[in-house]
Amino acid sequence: MTLKIRKKSITAAAFIGLALTLVLSGALPAPQNAAFADGSDAPPPPAKISFLPYSLSPVIPKGNVVTGDPEIDDGFITGGNLSGTILSDGTTAYAFFRSGQQEQAGIGMWQIELSKITSPIDLTDRSKWTKTHHKHPAIAIQDVEPGIRGKITQINATYADGNILLFFRVGRSKQRDIVVPGQDMPVVVELGYPVQYPEDLKITIGGKRGETLPPEAYEVENLGTGEDAILAIDQPIPAGSDMVIRYYDNGWRYRSVSEDGGKTFSKPTLMLDQNGEKNGFGGSSVVKVGATWFMAHSTHDGGVRIRESIDGINWGPPTQVIDLGPEGSGYDHHIVGNNLSVEEFEGQVYLIVCLTGGGGLMDDGKGLRDAYDYPETAHLWRAKVEHASDRKGWEPYGQNPVMIRGSSVQQMGGAIWQLNFEPVPGGYAALFEGFGPVPDYSDYAENVALIRDFQYGTPVNKFDDEVFSQTFLATWEGTSLMAAWDNRFYDPGTFLVQAAAGGKYLSFASKAGGKVVPSLAKDTETIGLTKRAGFALLASEANPSAYLVQNAQSHRADVSTDVVTGKHSVDARHEWMIYDVGGASYLQNRYSGNFLTARDGKVVARPFTGKKNQRWRFTRVD
Repeated sequence: MTLKIRKKSITAAAFIGLALTLVLSGALPAPQNAAFADGSDAPPPPAKISFLPYSLSPVIPKGNVVTGDPEIDDGFITGGNLSGTILSDGTTAYAFFRSGQQEQAGIGMWQIELSKITSPIDLTDRSKWTKTHHKHPAIAIQDVEPGIRGKITQINATYADGNILLFFRVGRSKQRDIVVPGQDMPVVVELGYPVQYPEDLKITIGGKRGETLPPEAYEVENLGTGEDAILAIDQPIPAGSDMVIRYYDNGWRYRSVSEDGGKTFSKPTLMLDQNGEKNGFGGSSVVKVGATWFMAHSTHDGGVRIRESIDGINWGPPTQVIDLGPEGSGYDHHIVGNNLSVEEFEGQVYLIVCLTGGGGLMDDGKGLRDAYDYPETAHLWRAKVEHASDRKGWEPYGQNPVMIRGSSVQQMGGAIWQLNFEPVPGGYAALFEGFGPVPDYSDYAENVALIRDFQYGTPVNKFDDEVFSQTFLATWEGTSLMAAWDNRFYDPGTFLVQAAAGGKYLSFASKAGGKVVPSLAKDTETIGLTKRAGFALLASEANPSAYLVQNAQSHRADVSTDVVTGKHSVDARHEWMIYDVGGASYLQNRYSGNFLTARDGKVVARPFTGKKNQRWRFTRVD
């Protein structure tokens, strides 16, 4: 990997006012006329693919949460650096999660018989799960190498040839320093192995007591293929001074196999690239189709690449198939993790990538910069398996994104990573890593704007230790991703939007002073729907300048209007994501993460509850 470092100036830029998104969905085959009353006609299947995030409680909580369940409490999990993935072999669903760090890092596993559930939401009931590897990990970092200190991240699980296979990344805590003498000229430095991420670099000028150069003062650009490790430093290093480059052995991929249904796992094996060298591969996921293994892996400089293998250990050269998205898409700055899955539909086998992306900007106390992490959105892409390594064969889902992070006051309101899903009774279940505050801190509501403010608002809050990653569930109650792929019901047009609770219609009322606010009316009122960066904008047909805006009571200190920062110029308070649950929809605001709610005859935005007063019915009338 070739990294080019050049000095750049950091200024106090303006900040972006992002609002939490609403995604619109695929097509209902005909206008939907089913009543909303309980006991009414069965709802139609979901018209669009959208994974509704259940953010009320994690499936697998952070380590020091006391649940009262002796099977969960006092496990090997430490702290809250927790992420999960789901796998199904047709009879059993497995949840794999990683936690811990340094010499205690490891991978745990829960499992549940699919006969015990009738709906994906049943997976939120922890009592239904067997905690097979919770007190002790199924794979410990010491199984990789005795005495190693570091962490395990980016777990992917797949089922092939009757076996469970785990693929994961191991980052060592061992650091290395390269000293470059200054000669008043640019230099090229070759490192011992690739630098995976710019945050792995610490650069000082002037020797041991010299000035430490903050990461945001440099732009790190990958100019190579990922197989080399060259730093091109194009600003002169002063004579008499040294540049000290410190970096970490951070990112080798391993695999482990279970031949007995997850009871035991083999010693992890290092995966190799096409040159027989170990390689970071980025965040990667693996599936097997026929005799061929496919890997999708993300790169730090943006995009998703595909590799192929005949044994799942030695991998061929990468082909970039997905690039960064357009401005405001939610993955225009970075792609952070992906999940690769397979689905057969009408005799055709498809590969599906679900990626989570970084967008906007962030301030981590060191200055404002592009957000390379902390994704807000999840997106689907697909390709026919025979075109897997051809970038022209990949296409995005037309109703992306399929999920966004939760309300800023709930436990997954900061970021979401690596949404991965499996078909289960009643639909699809997705597990993902959610990052945010936890309720065992009395002041957590004051910290809810952490990531949201870093990326899209005035960054008045800083990172602290009161936010954690946990494993959450999202659900989609459709029967086939490919069957819903081309539905376009929620494309721009004219709709009636009716509250499921009470049956009144979304309206726009004029108040004193000319202010227009969302309200409920008995009579029908048509609503115009347009889109921006995949998110819905809803406006009154009678007053097109009156957009549906997230309610001011959003548990945020600031509700700013349009703010411009860097590449972005949006007022995300206007942007909504539509989650289609079949005959009804949830509307989530991109800025606050709150859901449109009918309450006491008014329209407000509130954190997700899943209750009927947060469901709305869209009927196309154009």
